[in-house]
Amino acid sequence: MLGSSMEYYDIALYIYMAPILTQVFLPGVVKTKQFFIYFFIEFLASIMQILGAKFYGRIGDLFGRKKAIVSAMQGVFIVTLMIIFIPTYKEAGLFSTFLFLLTRLFQSFFIGGEYNGGAIYCLELEKDTSKHGIISGLYCATTAFGILIASIVAAIINYFGPEYFRYAYAVSFLFLFFIYKYKKNMKPILTSALNKDELFKSEITNLDKEAEHKAFLNFMVIAVLALFFGILYGLPTKVFNSLLPVYFDININLLMLINVVFLFIYIFILILAGYISCNYKAQDVMFYASSFTAIISIPLLLLVESKIVLMLILAKAVLITLTAFFIGPFHAFSLQLFREGVRYRKISSAYAIGKSIATLILACSFYIFELTQSLVSIGSILTFMAIIASGAIYYVDAKKYKLFSSAQVLSSN
Repeated sequence: MLGSSMEYYDIALYIYMAPILTQVFLPGVVKTKQFFIYFFIEFLASIMQILGAKFYGRIGDLFGRKKAIVSAMQGVFIVTLMIIFIPTYKEAGLFSTFLFLLTRLFQSFFIGGEYNGGAIYCLELEKDTSKHGIISGLYCATTAFGILIASIVAAIINYFGPEYFRYAYAVSFLFLFFIYKYKKNMKPILTSALNKDELFKSEITNLDKEAEHKAFLNFMVIAVLALFFGILYGLPTKVFNSLLPVYFDININLLMLINVVFLFIYIFILILAGYISCNYKAQDVMFYASSFTAIISIPLLLLVESKIVLMLILAKAVLITLTAFFIGPFHAFSLQLFREGVRYRKISSAYAIGKSIATLILACSFYIFELTQSLVSIGSILTFMAIIASGAIYYVDAKKYKLFSSAQVLSSN
């Protein structure tokens, strides 16, 4: 769990330091185009995350979860060290932008191999499936803790000036190094997939057409849910943080402070959502969160457009709560959808694909805003995806689309 917190620190740092890093690596570009380029880089990075998910997912299914997680973590902290020494645009021109792009791509490749793998590892360690909801919530809370630290560090860097951006990555490197040392000693979990490619052949030949259809639907469901989560979380963070200071005259330091306060709240709501999903079906908790999002997202963005700080705080509070109740039970839910021998690959790949599409949509949302000058146009995208996500969850019924019942999820471990 500690590893996921620091990896999401790196992801969040890229989000919260957007106004800072665009000054360092993309100076002299019009603000809207700056943010489009900046988040398009994030889209390219998300493509690398898909490749990392497939690569390390295969290792995790064939050779055990620990081997994949530790090697991916090693890659993350090495690339983070490299970012510390990248020259600024003033020092090296476009070459610095290229180096920043390159390190961001490789960082995402390694992160793609660790995040969902870490959740799978934690859930598989706990044989009592009735506790999976709270474990899922706690795992998500640790990622939120990393995001919280990133928001605090970004606020400090913003106060002192963009030339201090390297210190933010130095903090990440130090923590990642010690976490890597810790993870090398964690308990291994070996899967039944140790006979390598023969397992995949037997999976294909032994599954009937109905089971193959279910597996494909489960993969698509995870991708859709990750896409919705990416937009739901990205709207009050990536989009708000970038657009509100520029177009709505909201002080960036005030916005940073609001981010920090709500991240504390977000952590506790994630744990609460996980706990609730222990008593109710995880998909039911997620369904209600996505359905309510479909109903209320556009009215919330109309409140934000009022340019009243209290309305912004209210909108952010509701969106953060809905995000927590949607993603808190996610890992417990997704674990039930795939067989042990392909679980790491399938969940990691589907999640990375969904988040990649969400990143592209968020990048395009800046151009949509430039054309319409309205956050409601972006909110309509969120509403549409909330309806799709609710439909996907609704049709994932235990009797129709789950490959395993809860009692069977860990029977082969």
